[in-house]
Amino acid sequence: MAQREALERRVYRLAVLLTGREDLAIRVLKQVLGDKPKLDDVDSVHLDRMTILRSREALGDSSGTSQEERQIRGAPQAWADALWAMPVQVREAWVLARVYRASARVMARSMDCSTTATERHLAQADAALAHVMGSAVPAFVEQVLEHSMAIDVPGTFTMWKAGRRRRRRRIAIVLAVLGVVIAGAAVVLWPMMR
Repeated sequence: MAQREALERRVYRLAVLLTGREDLAIRVLKQVLGDKPKLDDVDSVHLDRMTILRSREALGDSSGTSQEERQIRGAPQAWADALWAMPVQVREAWVLARVYRASARVMARSMDCSTTATERHLAQADAALAHVMGSAVPAFVEQVLEHSMAIDVPGTFTMWKAGRRRRRRRIAIVLAVLGVVIAGAAVVLWPMMR
């Protein structure tokens, strides 16, 4: 259970940083982990890849979102201005490299592109941030990292998961009762059919 919660936090935090919206991050979390009862064999690169893909889809679906709506609760407005002014893949490379400290190879696998492309995206991100923030970039990276570690999966997702578990339990009970009724009917009807 603790491993699943850690993976949920990882997916949610990454989705919040990539989309800038908590509602989209919940949607990404549901799509990535919602139907997976067992997560023992999922590695972090695959999880990041799925999160990135679903975040891109969510951003495409919400293309009318304004800069002001892309705000992480409790984060300075400068984040929205700096992060979401970047193109999507540039932002993905920056978040993976600078916040999650991923290597170029891991970034390439997570973003499904070459290491050269990820390095180019990262160079673009660093240049854009240096242009906007000047010498404050290292402090900015630390602030983003510190704040992202404080982001936790909201209770609405936990309630959604609990509702799914209750529905699954009800379905299992109905199927079990139905099986007992069918078996009972077969026992009663079998002598009559001879």
